[in-house]
Amino acid sequence: MNGHEQMPIWAPPTPPQDENDLYIDYSVGFLYEPSVMSESSLPAVYIKKEAKRLKVDPLSTVTAARKQKSRKEDAVHIPKSLFDRPTAAILKMRREAKLQKVKNLMVCGGGTLPPKALASLPPRPLTQQGGFLAARPLLDLSPDTPEWLIHEDWAILQVIQQLQDIPLNLTVLTPGHTPNWDLVSDVVNTVSRIYRSPKQCKDRYESVIVPREEGKILYDTNPKKQKKTKGIYKTKNNKPMRTGQLFSQDCNQAFTLLCNTRFDTIRAVASKRTPTLKPHFTNPTAKNPKHAAVLAENGICYDQPLNPIKLAALRAERIAREKQKNQMAADAQRQQQ
Repeated sequence: MNGHEQMPIWAPPTPPQDENDLYIDYSVGFLYEPSVMSESSLPAVYIKKEAKRLKVDPLSTVTAARKQKSRKEDAVHIPKSLFDRPTAAILKMRREAKLQKVKNLMVCGGGTLPPKALASLPPRPLTQQGGFLAARPLLDLSPDTPEWLIHEDWAILQVIQQLQDIPLNLTVLTPGHTPNWDLVSDVVNTVSRIYRSPKQCKDRYESVIVPREEGKILYDTNPKKQKKTKGIYKTKNNKPMRTGQLFSQDCNQAFTLLCNTRFDTIRAVASKRTPTLKPHFTNPTAKNPKHAAVLAENGICYDQPLNPIKLAALRAERIAREKQKNQMAADAQRQQQ
């Protein structure tokens, strides 16, 4: 304090000043005190003090608790979209769609059963035609268009509901999430027997599949089958069957029958076709006479190959002969004139 006492400092090991300056720590203390620090030298234990509680009237706390609302500070506030302005009905449909999807996963374990129609979705307009209900007039009833098989209908339904995750009646719940009929057509054409355009797939879905899933179709849409079967397939409970039930009942028999019929037709046509007769050489080693004449005309022999000099000479002779023939033909035309 008075300037004469030496201040104690901590000096770490420094580099040696010269060759004779050696620093060896025999105690391996690393400049720490070997004795344990006493408790009096240790700092005091820190204990956090609790906040003082305010004395509040219990009646006022009950009323205040009723007015307070729980808030989640960790909630992410997503800005509203400039394009997606859903109404209350659309928001309700979205919630029901999510709940319906979760229920289907819980019930069928992620199976292939199609989900049921939502209760809040607006019903499709139906018209009464001679005791039968139809969603819209059928557009592909021409005799040239083959009938739709059940596995094609099942493919359309799977692409719409499972792959694209769109409700049964094609309600647009989110902007941009609209049915992709080109994709539907591509998937259907992988299992169909004839090309099905996107427009045909859309008409088939709206006029046949949707009424069948809603249980409102009471007839078979194919006019050829109306003569054979009256009404539609029904279960034991006398309820109309859906597309999934018809597909399971069919067991792929329609597609198998189609492939077998096509194979039998191809085999019948192939058996009726007369095979093309080709000339057979008795001696396979013999040379073709036409080839031999052409080779002899050009002076080519397989047994004696020509060198480049002879080939050039033969080419020059051939060009000269062709010029002479052309000149003789021109002179003959002049004489005739």
